[in-house]
Amino acid sequence: MRKILIFSTLALALWGCCIKENRSGCPANVHLSLSERALSIAGDTPVKVRLGDGTRTASVTLSAYSPDCWESVERGVVSVAGILDNGAGTIVALGGQSDSLWAFSGDHVVVGEEEEIVVELHKRFATIYITFDEGIDTGRYRIMVMGDIGGTDLTRMTPVEGDFICELAVEDHSSSVRVPAQSPGSGLRLQFSDPATGELSWDWDLAAELAAKGYDWNADDLEDIRVTVRLLPMELSITFGSWSDGGSVG
Repeated sequence: MRKILIFSTLALALWGCCIKENRSGCPANVHLSLSERALSIAGDTPVKVRLGDGTRTASVTLSAYSPDCWESVERGVVSVAGILDNGAGTIVALGGQSDSLWAFSGDHVVVGEEEEIVVELHKRFATIYITFDEGIDTGRYRIMVMGDIGGTDLTRMTPVEGDFICELAVEDHSSSVRVPAQSPGSGLRLQFSDPATGELSWDWDLAAELAAKGYDWNADDLEDIRVTVRLLPMELSITFGSWSDGGSVG
C-alpha cells in the first residue's frame, strides 16, 4: 500500500510540473498608453485610436483624463492608427489648405499574453511662411500655392494624390499656407498671376527648391518652412528648421 501511495504522489507532481497549457491560440491583452510627448501635444484634446488584428477592429479614445487602456487582441500583427481629434481631416478641401494633422500609424507584433504599445503623435503637415519685400505690390497679383498632393493616407501615413490649390491672403507683406507631406517627384509651386487675365508673371518650383535645400518629406515630424520673395531681381530664398510641438516655427 505504501508503494502505491508514493507512485500516485510522484505522478501528480510530474503532471503539475511538466504538462503545460498551450496558450498560443489565446488572445493577448494590449496596454495602450499615450507617450509623454503625445500628452503634451494633445493637452485636453482626445486622441482617437484604432486597432486591427486581422479579424476585427476596435476603436478607443485616449486623453489626458484617460491616458491608457487595455484591449484584447488576437496574437500576431496588430495595426495601430490614430489621430488627434482636433477637427483635422486627412484630405484637403479643394481651394483650402491642410488641417493641422497630428497622427500616427504602425504595425506591432504581439506574441506574449500582455504587450505594451505606446502611442505617439507626429506632425504630418508643414506650414510655409511667406514674406514679401515691401517693394512688391502684392495687391496687383493673384498669388497661389499649387500642388498635386491632396491629403494623407492615415493607414500607411503616405501622401495621397489630388489637386492642391490655395490662394494666399497677404497681410502686412506676409502670408502662410499649410501643406500635407509631399512625395518624391510631386509638384509644389508658388505662382504670381494677373487676376484679370490669368497670365503668369512668376512661377517658382517650390518642390525643386526644397529638394535642393535637403528638405525631408519622409521625416516623422515635418519641419516648417520660411520663404522670402525678394525684389530686384525678383527671386525667392528658402529656409527651414526648428518648430515647436504647437506647429509654429521656433
